[in-house]
Amino acid sequence: MRAGATLLDGRSQAQFDGREKSPQVVRAGHLPGAVHLDHNGAFQPGTGRLRPIAELEQLFEPVPPGPVISYCNTGHLASTNWFVLSEVLKCPAITLYDGSMSEWTQDPGRPVPTNAS
Repeated sequence: MRAGATLLDGRSQAQFDGREKSPQVVRAGHLPGAVHLDHNGAFQPGTGRLRPIAELEQLFEPVPPGPVISYCNTGHLASTNWFVLSEVLKCPAITLYDGSMSEWTQDPGRPVPTNAS
């Protein structure tokens, strides 16, 4: 991972917290220090279309400025957050971790924190 980059988790709150797990992931939880932003929030309910730019700016405002690495379970959901930040909001230094949690959790030595109670 790139030092100083924000890790942006695009999965559901339940997966981020470690209460649920995708079959592709070995251990439930998230990458250490990650910020959560469910990719579904970028879409207008019931339409499959992206929200207007002003709404996307507000939604993504909590993401700290600077480099961002978008991830999920396998890189698919993370592509929404990558697209909005990189192509719609024109933020620089946005990358996608295509291996995401499925790759990260393969190594038992890597930390996978949870918020599960």
